[in-house]
Amino acid sequence: MEKKSLIILGGSLYELPLLLAAKQKGYFIYLVDIDPNAAGHNVADVSINLSTKDIESIKRYIDSLPSLELKSIVGIGSVDSDVHATIAALSNHLNLKHFNYTLSEIITNKYKMYTLLRGYIENGYFTGLNLIQTELHWFYSAKLENLAKIDMVLKPTENMGGLGVIRVSKENLYESFLYCKKNSPTGEIISEPFLSDDTYKVQLLIGEREIAILNVWKIQNINSRNLIERYRTDIINKKISDTLIKYSLEIIERLKIYHTACEIKYIVSSDKIYLLDINLRLEGGFFIDQPYQEYLNYDILSNYILIITGKEPIPRKAENLVYSNKNGKGMHVFKIYPKEQPVLKDGSASTYTIKRDLPDVPSSKYYDKILFSKDRKKPDVRIIARAKEESLEKDILANAIKNFAGKCKVCKICDGSGCIGELPGMGGAYKNESFIANYYDLRDLKLELELLSEKNGYELKIKNELFGKDVIFPLCIAPISGVTSNLGGVLDEEEFYLSLLNGANESRILSFIGDGSSDSKYLEMDKFLKKAEYSGIITLKPRTPLNSLIKKLEYFENTPITAISIDIDSITLPTLKKSDVPVGRLSLEQIKILRKSTKKNLIIKGVGSIFDCIKLAEAGINSVIISNHGGRSLSSLKSSISMLLDIDIKYLHKEYPDLIIGFDGGVRCGEDIVKLLILGIDYVLIGRPFAIYAAGGGKKGVSLLVHKLYDEFSQTLKLLNR
Repeated sequence: MEKKSLIILGGSLYELPLLLAAKQKGYFIYLVDIDPNAAGHNVADVSINLSTKDIESIKRYIDSLPSLELKSIVGIGSVDSDVHATIAALSNHLNLKHFNYTLSEIITNKYKMYTLLRGYIENGYFTGLNLIQTELHWFYSAKLENLAKIDMVLKPTENMGGLGVIRVSKENLYESFLYCKKNSPTGEIISEPFLSDDTYKVQLLIGEREIAILNVWKIQNINSRNLIERYRTDIINKKISDTLIKYSLEIIERLKIYHTACEIKYIVSSDKIYLLDINLRLEGGFFIDQPYQEYLNYDILSNYILIITGKEPIPRKAENLVYSNKNGKGMHVFKIYPKEQPVLKDGSASTYTIKRDLPDVPSSKYYDKILFSKDRKKPDVRIIARAKEESLEKDILANAIKNFAGKCKVCKICDGSGCIGELPGMGGAYKNESFIANYYDLRDLKLELELLSEKNGYELKIKNELFGKDVIFPLCIAPISGVTSNLGGVLDEEEFYLSLLNGANESRILSFIGDGSSDSKYLEMDKFLKKAEYSGIITLKPRTPLNSLIKKLEYFENTPITAISIDIDSITLPTLKKSDVPVGRLSLEQIKILRKSTKKNLIIKGVGSIFDCIKLAEAGINSVIISNHGGRSLSSLKSSISMLLDIDIKYLHKEYPDLIIGFDGGVRCGEDIVKLLILGIDYVLIGRPFAIYAAGGGKKGVSLLVHKLYDEFSQTLKLLNR
C-alpha cells in the first residue's frame, strides 16, 4: 500500500479530532507544534517542534526528508489557527493544490483585506455589501483621540481571532491602545466604529469545483470590552441566511479561494450588511467532533481531508441548513469560560468539554466547555460568572498566566527580574532596579532566634483594627489599577476588583483599590466599593488643579467609606501621561487644604523620609505609607525598606502617637510582615501577589493567599517567642 502523509499545523486539543480522523484513514502524520507537551504529539508519527508560522524553518525540515518521504506528503492542514499563509507557502513548495499565497497574506492582515475588498466594491462587485470604515495606526495620536469621540473597536491588523481585540471609549482609549499594540506581533493596529448589531458566521469547505456549506450561525457576545463570544444559534432568518451565502459564494469565486475551509463573518444591521472578517480555517474542538458532525449529518473531517489533498468535498447546499427544516429544530451553543459555572435545567442541554491546563495563546477566546442543545427552544442556561470551584494553588497560578494575557509571567519568585521594562504591565520603571531592590533588600533583613531565653520575646503591638475595620492581622492589599493597561485586559474589571474587595473582607483584612488614569474612574471604582459594602479604601491620584481632587474627597464624604488614600508618588507613571486630567506634585499647603476637605481618615501613600512624615503628621494626616510605588515611579529610587531604615519610627510613635504608619514594597511572605512589625510598622501592604491570586482564583484565590500569609505570620511569631 502506497504511503500517504499529511502535515498538520498545531497539535492542541482543538486539532485532536482531525489528527485522530487522519490516523484512522491510514495517513502518516507530521505534526508541527512548538509546544513539546501538546496533546497531538501523542498521536503524530513525527513531531516537529517549530512555530506553525516559521515557514522557512519548516521548509528546511521538509527538504531534509528523503525523496520518497517527500513524495508521500499529499496535503497540509490545520484547525482553529490562523496559519493559512504557512499552508499556502508549504503547499506551493511541495507542488500541492492550494489557495494563492498572496491572497492568504492579504487575508492575514485585516487592513490589506479591507483595502482589497474595497477595490472590488468600488468596481461594482458584491452589490449591497458594505465595509466598516477602518483606520490604520502605528502610534497613539490626536487622530486616534478624535476618532474616539464615538465608541470604537481596536484590533491588531494580524488576523488572530479575539486576541488583542478591545472595545474602547474616549475615557479608556490610551490603556486600550497599549493593550492592543502589545498583542499585535507587528505593533500595527486598526480602529473601526463599534457596531452593536448581530454577528453572523458562514462556515464552508471549498474544493475547486464543489463547495460544502456547513452552517450559518448567529452569534451573541458577552457584554464585555473584549467582545468574547457567549452564545450562538443556527435558527436564523432565511432571507438573511440566503443573502449571506450569496455574498460568501461570490467572495470565494472572485478571490479564487480553493482547497481550504473558510469562515466569513458579517454584521447585519436593520438596513445594511457589513463584511467583518474572512478566515481560511476550520473551526476546531466541538465544531469538528462527533456530536456536531452527527447533528449536521455530514462528515466534516473526511471532507476536509479531501480538500487539503486536492480532491473535491461532497457538496452540501443551502437546502441542508436548519432553517429549511420543517420542524424548526436547530442548535444552541453556549461557550463557558474559565472561572464560570453553568446552571441549567436537567436534560435541557448536553455538554462537550475540553480539559486543558493553558491555552495555546494567552486569550480569553479559548473556552473550556460548550453546552449545546437541539431543542426547539433555547435551553434554560444561567452562567454564574464569579463561581469558581475549589482549586489548588498551582491551578490558580496556571489560570493567572492565562488571564494576564502575557502581562505577567507569574514567576515563582516575584522579584522583578522577569518583567524588566514592562511598564505598563507588572514591571517597574526603566530596568526595574527599584523593584528588584525592594525584594532583595528586604530579604537581607534577617530575624534573630533565641529559643532558650527565659524571658519572653519583645511583645509586638499587633493591630487588630485598621481605620474602623476589624482585621485578623495588620495586612492590606495594595492599590492595583489598570486592568487593561497593566493586567492584560482579559479579566473582567468588576470581577477582578470585587474579588479583591470581597476576598479581603471575608478574610478579615483590608483592600485598597486605585482609581486609574481617567479622571472619572473613581465613579466606576465607587460602584465596586458600593457592591462590596464599602469594605475597602479608595486610592486617588494627585490630580491638578486641586479642585479636581477636592471634588472627589467631597464625593466620598457622602459614602460609608472609612478612609481615603492619595498616592503622591504616582505622578511619573507612564499610564498617567495621557490622562484626561493631569497629575502633579502636592505641596504641604495643598495637603493641608485636602485635610480640611474631608472628615474621613486621610492616608498619604508614597512617603520616603522622616521630614515628610513629621510634616504630614503635623498637618493632621491620619496615616502615611512608606513606599516607592512598587519601583514603578523611578528606577533609581531607594528600596522601600532602605527608606524605612533611615526613618526613626520610634521617634514618630513617641511624638505623634496618633499617626499610623504603613509599609509597601517587596513583601512576599508572613516572615516579611513580622520583620516590619518588629521595626515599628503598624500595617503592611502587598500588591502584585494579590493581583496574581485574584486573576487566577477570584475571591477564593485572595482568601487562599491571606490564609497562607497568616499561617506563615503565626508560625514565625511562634518560633520567635513573640
